[in-house]
Amino acid sequence: DFGRGRNFNMEEQRAVIKFNAKLGKSASETFRSMQQVYGSQCLGRTAVFEWHKRFLEGRETLQDDKKSGRPILVRTPEMIEKVRDFIWVAEWKSKNSPQAKKVRKVPSKIKTMLITFFEF
Repeated sequence: DFGRGRNFNMEEQRAVIKFNAKLGKSASETFRSMQQVYGSQCLGRTAVFEWHKRFLEGRETLQDDKKSGRPILVRTPEMIEKVRDFIWVAEWKSKNSPQAKKVRKVPSKIKTMLITFFEF
């Protein structure tokens, strides 16, 4: 097995898929030939077929698409202060206002209301 002991990266294998797609080879032919070359390090059948389809549809880049989802967490003193300032505004009081004695969250189908009680 030619692929044993070598580390073939994803972009290299995607380049092979792109090359075979441009030659007019089917996804099945491409997958079989890649299995012979890369052995156990070959991309999975589904991945080969998906990339083959993308290249037939005109895709040119070999890199992954940008991922969506949760943003990277950044915790700096400046960001913490911005969040604190926002929370004070969201509670409709200033930083110098007295602390709430009792807080109750009232759910509603339209919105959630925060009711705060103060003692002056």
